[in-house]
Amino acid sequence: LAIAHMVFRESPEKVFASSYMGETGVDEQTALLLHYTDGALANLSCAIQTNTTHEVRIYGTEGSIHIPNFWHATSAVLQLNNKNPLKISGESNYGYEVSEVMSCIKTGKTE
Repeated sequence: LAIAHMVFRESPEKVFASSYMGETGVDEQTALLLHYTDGALANLSCAIQTNTTHEVRIYGTEGSIHIPNFWHATSAVLQLNNKNPLKISGESNYGYEVSEVMSCIKTGKTE
């Protein structure tokens, strides 16, 4: 849900969901379809009893973005229509935040 909210920057107009409830009453697997006011769709799934990939794929009219291992991503692939894929690499986890805090401390910036 977090990535859908980051991409669309609004709440969905309609939500369709289906879950498998385990013996303990916990939703062990859920599939969601989010429908936005401009006609865009987000197809999401999550599971605790199924071995799934932790990736994001965003498709648009001009190409796609693939982010493997979304929660600890160190790279993304931008694929524009009729172009070679472009792999973008960076830091994972809190690397950017740590770098910014260090920069602020070195320059004497505090709250």
